[in-house]
Amino acid sequence: MRIVCISDTHLSLTDIAVPDGDVLIHAGDLTDEGTADELLGEYSVLSRLPHRRIIVTPGNHDDALENPQFRRSLEFKFPRITTLVNEGTILNGLPIYGSSWQQRGDEGAIQGQPQSDSSRYSQVPTDISILVTHGPPYGIQDGTSRGEHVGSRALRDRLHMLTDLRLHIFGHVHFAYGITRQDGRLFVNASTCDDVFDPINRPIVIDYVHGYFKIARI
Repeated sequence: MRIVCISDTHLSLTDIAVPDGDVLIHAGDLTDEGTADELLGEYSVLSRLPHRRIIVTPGNHDDALENPQFRRSLEFKFPRITTLVNEGTILNGLPIYGSSWQQRGDEGAIQGQPQSDSSRYSQVPTDISILVTHGPPYGIQDGTSRGEHVGSRALRDRLHMLTDLRLHIFGHVHFAYGITRQDGRLFVNASTCDDVFDPINRPIVIDYVHGYFKIARI
């Protein structure tokens, strides 16, 4: 199974050379303003890509995806695209979960009360193989141009409980695009846009072969 990872495309999908693969995973921030019209346009672009399955977990710029009725309308119109808002599905036999929770301080969509950080991430099941979040965990592909780590400590702590996790895909911190391998896991910051919102970073391609996730292209 070939998984193509992208994130933070910010209305630039038509400018990106998205490689072929079996699955496309988008870790959020498809849009700028998060309106229904923007999201309809970006989902339409996604629907023309050849991948058999497309998974989207919203980012803090994707406000309209907070509306369950709007999400259902997208699923009806674009049946190959699955939008995961704090829920899971099965991907080629592997359990995958998309958490759209944003940590405190991140302005935009699908957030909650600041004191809920840990409790929200505690909803992530412990038996998943693939996790998709918009933001990174603290200390992993979360460094800014100022040298600060801005990932979620609550998410980092939850990762210790996910004993079957092998692949974690996220974005949000554009400057930290890239891959870390740690404790037998792949952590992928798939941010497509750089800090000035130019879509210069290539999609990251991961192959799942004989029970292992391997980097195919970055």
